[in-house]
Amino acid sequence: MKRKRLFIMIIFSIVLLIILASLIFDTFCRSWIRSGLTPNTTTFKQSLPGRTITENGLNADFFCASPERPHKVVIILGGSEGGKHWSTNTAYIQQLLDQDYCVMVLAYFHAVGIPEYLRDIPLEYFEKVFQWLAAQDQIVPDEYALIGHSRGGDLALLLASRYPQIKAVVALAPSSVLFPGSPQGFFDILAGQHSAWSYQGKPLPFVPWPISLKNAPSLVTFRQRHMFEQALCNDQAVRDATIPVENMRGPILCISATQDEIWPSTLMCDQIIHRLAQNRFPFYFEHVSHGYTHGWCGLEECWGKVVGFLGEYYK
Repeated sequence: MKRKRLFIMIIFSIVLLIILASLIFDTFCRSWIRSGLTPNTTTFKQSLPGRTITENGLNADFFCASPERPHKVVIILGGSEGGKHWSTNTAYIQQLLDQDYCVMVLAYFHAVGIPEYLRDIPLEYFEKVFQWLAAQDQIVPDEYALIGHSRGGDLALLLASRYPQIKAVVALAPSSVLFPGSPQGFFDILAGQHSAWSYQGKPLPFVPWPISLKNAPSLVTFRQRHMFEQALCNDQAVRDATIPVENMRGPILCISATQDEIWPSTLMCDQIIHRLAQNRFPFYFEHVSHGYTHGWCGLEECWGKVVGFLGEYYK
């Protein structure tokens, strides 16, 4: 009888732990996906000439100081926060406008009219972006630069490796491979990880996260670096999911954070540069590392380097 009661107590405790873990993980997932409190619509400062684009299923904020003649355009891609958080960084955008660029802050999930989660985002969505830009009189067609941070950084590299319209890339704390999409909850990740990107209805290969009880605290505390380092030890998955950066048709600037707590961006930027060198990449490429954390990009140090790179190589 005592043994039976002990067994029931153990089962009850296990069930309770699973429920507690699911609640914690669901909270983590919601916070991760919505981090940054990105709004679906943006209120611009009066000094910034911006408008929201919702044509043809797109969701973007577009800034252009002078519509009288064609300008080159810089497309900015955010990370796992989704939406158009970069539209609130008005000083950053103003510096680009001052250099005679038009700027598009592009949402690709977690905004009105597009997927809520970073899961199987079709690359065809970005083809529609290029088509919209090419139809604008104030834009130089088919010559675009991408700036992407974190998940937006490896998205920028992925798009540039596939589309010749991309003539320059700035990748801020990016990865060198494709990782899974953000989980929607505890039971979602138990059901299996899924690709962040798709093309022609098929998910792109990705390097899976090594999910274990040991890694669970990392998911809750947002310090996942060692988990991603473990993932990069999966040689076959890395080979399948490495971004073919050597296929790009323009210069590349990678900026990493040596104190990156999310993933090893300095290591992965080194991998990107090594691959470019091995393949005798014909365009300019550079990796700059700073002793900061994942989300930091100072206006003078980091952004000054970005604007200088574009001014030199994306004229």
